[in-house]
Amino acid sequence: MYECLLSFSNQLDAHLLNRYCVKDMLLELAASRVELQHGQRSREEHYRWLRDHTDERSDLERRFLDALYHSGRRLPDAVQRPISAVNCIADFFYEPNICVFCDGSVHDQPDQIARDKDVRRRLLTTGYRVIVIRYAQDLGEQIRQHPDIFG
Repeated sequence: MYECLLSFSNQLDAHLLNRYCVKDMLLELAASRVELQHGQRSREEHYRWLRDHTDERSDLERRFLDALYHSGRRLPDAVQRPISAVNCIADFFYEPNICVFCDGSVHDQPDQIARDKDVRRRLLTTGYRVIVIRYAQDLGEQIRQHPDIFG
């Protein structure tokens, strides 16, 4: 491995390289910020689109989305995504296979707990990854537990 571009003894043009010519460009690149676009939508437009399509009964979905957006984290690719293989709808979805469920207090009911457990087990066996965001837990901490997804 070469430690310096100017030590390429097998490069005939090494004497022409000037590493100082790219210094400003590299510093600018290091300070830059990359924002993903979602199709034709900017990050701001995608955030607004996602927010407009959350379940109107779920304040937790909007708080979760707001937390991601305002902290500069990765936004979901889709909202209210039907997963036909297990007949469910993920609150949020990240390509290629990550389902995020925002569980409010209704998910504390015994019958709902059983349904959630069954659906999520089937998702896992079908090859999906499941992330559950709970209303009674610190939202920021739950997001920080998944840096590989949310950044």
